[in-house]
Amino acid sequence: MYGKKTAVFLLVSGIALGLAGCGRRAELARQGVEQLQTGDYGEAEESFDRALEAPDFLSGAGDTDIRKYLAEAQAGQRSYEEALATYRQLLEEAPEDGQVLVLAGRC
Repeated sequence: MYGKKTAVFLLVSGIALGLAGCGRRAELARQGVEQLQTGDYGEAEESFDRALEAPDFLSGAGDTDIRKYLAEAQAGQRSYEEALATYRQLLEEAPEDGQVLVLAGRC
């Protein structure tokens, strides 16, 4: 149906789009971490939310780490119920994660 050149073009385009999505997600997460480090928790929360919403063609790569940072930003704003809800979501995905259990206990 498609020629070899078209198939190769579609494959390369898909890979490029996937990498672009990952780059945006990683950039937003990095920005959020920097905002956490400076105590700008509200901006950090927004960055992590946008990172989680960014297109991801690697099926959720990095979501767990981004959510951990998101919960930290929520707790930094004293939005403990939101942070606890985020930690609970993490525990549903990985109930054996001791770090999340400890952090959730602080809320």
